[in-house]
Amino acid sequence: RMVNTIEFESKVLKEWHETPEIKAYHFSVPKDFSFQSAQHVAIGLKIGEKMQQKAFSIASAPSSTHAGYIEVAKRIGTSEYAKKLDNLRVGDTVHIKGPYGRFLLDESKDAVMLCGGIGITPLKNMIEHACEKKLPIKITLLCSNRTLEDIPYKKEFIALEKRNRNFRAMYTLTRPQEGKSAGEWKGLTGRISKEMISSIGKFGEKIYYICGPSSMVNALLSLLKGTGIQDEQIKLERFTGYNGEE
Repeated sequence: RMVNTIEFESKVLKEWHETPEIKAYHFSVPKDFSFQSAQHVAIGLKIGEKMQQKAFSIASAPSSTHAGYIEVAKRIGTSEYAKKLDNLRVGDTVHIKGPYGRFLLDESKDAVMLCGGIGITPLKNMIEHACEKKLPIKITLLCSNRTLEDIPYKKEFIALEKRNRNFRAMYTLTRPQEGKSAGEWKGLTGRISKEMISSIGKFGEKIYYICGPSSMVNALLSLLKGTGIQDEQIKLERFTGYNGEE
């Protein structure tokens, strides 16, 4: 069942720093807006005389529309569009069009979700949705970040783990010795590896979801194929525009 794409003016209801480098926003949505887990929207901002649009995965579960909002998050950047987005404050308006996308949660199969940094957004949506609907599927999230401070939505995932025995969050840090909490990290280190993925265990017919910058998605894809995972078990979402200035 695909939902209808609509266009609307939206207000910023809330904005905050989720991590030092990631800004998150709640945008208002009209009553007739709905989406599937985990689609994306295009957000239009007026830059000079022109309307510029960029795609954002929705970070909140589909039920957030009942509360009149959707959540998106973005790495802070230096492009004109990124600066304009960073400067949005409560009450400012943006143009939203959506939803789009076929990166959807398979509600019947156990899931392993692999991501880096801001690639967490659509996966957060899927995990919240699965927990809310009490889906009988096991979900393991394996997320790579540079430092402890760079992990987005850590508190939310701890709360979700408590509410849902089927969900587990695992993190690996590539530069644990940097940042304010250097030396505190006792968990996994380095990029997501074959060993880390294998340690999750082979429960049933799993679906592997990969999300993040293209280079990371491609690396994880070849890693999975190297462990004998079939194409039909893999779903991808590539975040484009990760060349530093976005």
